[in-house]
Amino acid sequence: VRGWLPTRYAELADCLGLPAAADESEGAALLAEAIRDLARRIRQPTTLEEAGISREEFEAALPKLMDTALNDSAMTISLRFPEEEEVEKVFRYVFEGKPVDF
Repeated sequence: VRGWLPTRYAELADCLGLPAAADESEGAALLAEAIRDLARRIRQPTTLEEAGISREEFEAALPKLMDTALNDSAMTISLRFPEEEEVEKVFRYVFEGKPVDF
């Protein structure tokens, strides 16, 4: 969900037959969980660790990943520019398979 900008996550969740969402945030969460469930059902990795990347490889690559993300042109024109700590947290969540909750 992008602040005040309208999104269509709730509408997409509804099209997929997911439970009715009260708002866009809930629709986004339902949609993300449905995508994760699909990935599990078709035996696709849902974490970087499941994809075969070791903790050591991840930690070694993290500074470059963060630098690349923070300097990406899409990031620099984003309506909400994340702090460096948030970018690191997103990468750590992806490695561990945790849903982004911030």
